[in-house]
Amino acid sequence: MRKLEAELRETGYELAQVHRELELLRERLRRESAERGHLLDALSHELRTPLTVIGGYHRLLLGDDVGPLSETQRKFLEESHRSYQRLDAFVTSVLAASRAGGGSEVLELRRAPLAPAIETVAAMFEPLLAKRGLRLSLSFDPAAAEARFDQPRVEQVLTNLVGNAVKFARARGSIEIATRAFAAPASDPVRSVEISVSDDGPGIAPEHRERVFEPYVQLGPRGAGGLGLGLAICRRLVEAHGGEIRLVPREGGGCRFSFTLPADPPRSCVERR
Repeated sequence: MRKLEAELRETGYELAQVHRELELLRERLRRESAERGHLLDALSHELRTPLTVIGGYHRLLLGDDVGPLSETQRKFLEESHRSYQRLDAFVTSVLAASRAGGGSEVLELRRAPLAPAIETVAAMFEPLLAKRGLRLSLSFDPAAAEARFDQPRVEQVLTNLVGNAVKFARARGSIEIATRAFAAPASDPVRSVEISVSDDGPGIAPEHRERVFEPYVQLGPRGAGGLGLGLAICRRLVEAHGGEIRLVPREGGGCRFSFTLPADPPRSCVERR
C-alpha cells in the first residue's frame, strides 16, 4: 500500500507538471494569436492604402477626364487594372481566411473551361515576354477542356509558374503552357486534368526538385530575388483543390512544372455551374 501511495503521489506530481506545461502552451498560443491579429491589421492597412490609390488612378486614366489614350496605352492600362483587381481580391480572401482561424484556403470551386484562365495569365505577361524576346505557346488538349477549380487561385498558381519561367528561360527562348487529360490511378474514381508550364532555362538538380516547394527555399539559379514562397504557395493552393504539383526535367533542358485539378466533382458534392 505504501508503494502504491508513493506511485500515486508521483503520478500526481507528473500530472500537475503536465497541466502547468499545458497552461503555458495555451498562454503562448493566445499571445501568438493576438500578435497575428495585430500583424493582419497592419498588413491590411499597409496593403489596402496603396491598392486603393492604384485602383483610383487606374480608373482616372481609363476615364475621359485626363485626355485620350492610344490603343496600346489603353491595352496596357486595362491589363494593369485587371492585375490590380486580382491582387485586391486575393488580399481580401487571405485576410478573411486568416481571421476565420487556421489560415486555410477558402475556395469557390466551379466546373469551368481552363482556356480563359490560361489565356488571361498569358496576356498579362505579354510585355515581359516581348522585352526578353521570349515566345509563349499554348497547347490545349480537347480531352482536358474543363476542370473543377477556383479560377483566381489557379490564375495565381499559373502566374507564379509563368513568372518563374519568364525569369529563368534563356534569352529569346520559349515557354509552353499545356493541358492534357491526366491518367489517374485505377483506385481514384475522380478524373483529373494536368496543366504544365515548361521553360528552356538551366533547370534544377534532381536532389533539389522536391525542396523547391518548401517555404523560404531558394536553390540554384532559380534562387534570384524574392522570398522563396511562390512555389510553396502554389503547392498549398493545388493541394487545396485536391491536386498535386511536381517538377520534372524538360526534354532538351529546362524545367517542367505540372499540377493536376479534378475534372469531376466528388461523388458527395452537388456541382455548381
